Order: sequence, then C-alpha cells, then structure tokens
Amino acid sequence: MKEALEIQNYGDTMTILDDVKYGLGILPTNDGFDNELLININSVAANLVQLGIIDYDIVIDDGTTWPVLVNFQIEALIKQYIIIKVKLIFDPSANQSITEALKGSLPELEGRIKLIVEEEALP
Repeated sequence: MKEALEIQNYGDTMTILDDVKYGLGILPTNDGFDNELLININSVAANLVQLGIIDYDIVIDDGTTWPVLVNFQIEALIKQYIIIKVKLIFDPSANQSITEALKGSLPELEGRIKLIVEEEALP
C-alpha cells in the first residue's frame, strides 16, 4: 500500500479538495460546492486510472490528502491535470480562447505524465 504524502502549505496539510478549490479561486472555508467538486475530482481520478497513470482506484473525500499517485517527480503535473479537468467541468470560462487553451494543455500533460510512468517501469 502506498503511503500518503502530505502537502505543506504554511504549516497546514493541504487536502486534494482544498488544492482544487485554490486552483478554482474558491476559499477552502467555502464548503458550498464541496459535493459537486468531489464528484468531479473523483471522476478525474478515475480517468487517471483508465489512462494507466495510476494503478489503483482512489476514493477522494473532503479529508483526503495527496497520496503518492506515481512518484514525487510528477506530483505537480498530476495536480495541474486534476485542477484543469475539474475547472473545465465545474467552472468553464466564458472566453472560448481560454477554454481551448486549457483543453489543449491536457494532451501534453497526459503525455508528460505517461512518459514518466513508462520510464519508471523500465528495468
């Protein structure tokens, strides 16, 4: 079993939900959108499993901290991927150029993450 990695933010442990909220411009104390955000976060985590980026299912709730999904090297890429995917689902921009730029960044992120995962699998 993989051990959880605590992400430090000014001495506090950050949860996945809180990091996504920051990425969306929502204060962590605002819990009015938590259920919808958690549904979207879990959907994106399932997508990572289907892409072969992580090899086990995760059920994320409001207290889940960032687990070591693959390795520390790609943690930032996975965070960025989850935040962008949730933003596109939960709070898409009215500006089509911004939406297209965010969508366009996803294949690159997926490719970079997959490359690192494949390199880790080499003997």
